[in-house]
Amino acid sequence: MSAYGIVNTIFRVSTRIFLPDLARQMEAEGTFQLDANPVGALEEADYVRVEDNGADTTVFVFAGLDVLYAGMARFEFQKVLRAIGVEANFVYLRDCQRSGFFVRPDGEPGGSAFYEEVINRIKGELGSRHHIALGSSIGGTSAIYFGVQCGFEHIVTFGAPFEFDVYTRPRRVFRSVFDIKKIFTEPMGYLEILLVTVTAGWAVRQILRRADFDEFPDFVGLYRAASPRPAISAFYGATAWPDVEQAQYLAEFPEVHLRPVPTGRHNSPAFMKKRGTFAPSIAEEIQRYMEVPAPIQEPAPDAPRPSIA
Repeated sequence: MSAYGIVNTIFRVSTRIFLPDLARQMEAEGTFQLDANPVGALEEADYVRVEDNGADTTVFVFAGLDVLYAGMARFEFQKVLRAIGVEANFVYLRDCQRSGFFVRPDGEPGGSAFYEEVINRIKGELGSRHHIALGSSIGGTSAIYFGVQCGFEHIVTFGAPFEFDVYTRPRRVFRSVFDIKKIFTEPMGYLEILLVTVTAGWAVRQILRRADFDEFPDFVGLYRAASPRPAISAFYGATAWPDVEQAQYLAEFPEVHLRPVPTGRHNSPAFMKKRGTFAPSIAEEIQRYMEVPAPIQEPAPDAPRPSIA
């Protein structure tokens, strides 16, 4: 067995033991393996996939940093979006360098300009009139950034961060470690918030170094200055305290619809999938820009999954 095979086996076994819920979700999405090419990719097919359905609406999906997925670079939400039955084109963007798209696929700085050119080119090739950005966690931040820069009409986010010190300040890490009540009431939520706050500082430093930034763009300021501003539907865990704080940065804007989800998990899409609300919610957001609504059905899970109260 190769070194990759050994490490991948260890990853799969340990995830099944310690994070069984996460293992089931990754298995259902066809992503339950480590990235065989962690350095990055140079072929366009390795970082963007286009599904041209001849529609007048195109949904661009931005992958997150995937701290909860062992840092793997993935194409996100493909299975759900293919199953919701709406007439739209789909463009999946994979963050090969796990950098919030601020590093190019080949590992060089300049990712924001690189991906902006890719997005605008694909928009022109597809010829659709309506454009929606979708992303979870830092993928949601990317959805807002590129949604503003590339003139999208609507943005859908799940637990998107805007001020990273919400995660990285020592007292915030202390709070996540000693949130004892959540250990008993929502252990998956406790573990996810702990992972995000503990790893965020390292991830932020790595991205800034590799992107050759002194600091991140002012995401909220860019949105405030946009004219016109795209509408935003911001989903987040109603008891996931860092995500609640992040959502409040958008509360001032009339174009923003805050949509709290009754969970303490950072991975609110996983929570919504279990309750059959994720696919209908995305379909509803997409259909706002389509002339003919399509029936909404949640794809059946591949295996029974326990609920989290």
